[in-house]
Amino acid sequence: MMFAGKGFVREDLECSHYMKNFDVGHVPLRLAKAKQLLGTINNNFGTLAFCRRYLDRLGETKYLMALKNLCDNGIVQVRESPPSPPHRPILVADTLWLITAFRTIRSRTLPCAT
Repeated sequence: MMFAGKGFVREDLECSHYMKNFDVGHVPLRLAKAKQLLGTINNNFGTLAFCRRYLDRLGETKYLMALKNLCDNGIVQVRESPPSPPHRPILVADTLWLITAFRTIRSRTLPCAT
């Protein structure tokens, strides 16, 4: 038995990943919220890619304008979503299912010790 689903990626949706530019120097920011958001990004992510959900989990609120400002100034860049892997069957679930089924059959066929 193979239980493998087929997912799909929608390319027309908004950006999902952002990343701070590694080689950007000091850029003067006018918005206080943008400065505060840049501090949060530096402290938590550095130059690692992040998504808006991560900012939500850190407690950031009303940051979309600040994030757009950081992107417009070239401090943070928009990253394309990672490519989806090619479709291949997932065998782990099948293996676990077979082990469970084998244990069930074995326990039903072996005589009980009295």
